[in-house]
Amino acid sequence: MPLPEDRVRDALVFDVTGVDLAGPLNLREEKKLCDLLFTCAVCCVVHLKLITSLSTNGFMLGLKRFVARHG
Repeated sequence: MPLPEDRVRDALVFDVTGVDLAGPLNLREEKKLCDLLFTCAVCCVVHLKLITSLSTNGFMLGLKRFVARHG
């Protein structure tokens, strides 16, 4: 069975990306943070962003920071 095209073609890092959330993480200051995980399907790299809430707004802020860094 052949591999999917996304796994065998030449691609940049994070060209094929998966997103997941983990958390909440409890901090000492009674604050909760969550991890926004970006995984690259091409070269198996993981990028973590901390977000302050599981809301749509919190996710979009984390996504914008990721895109600003990786394009």
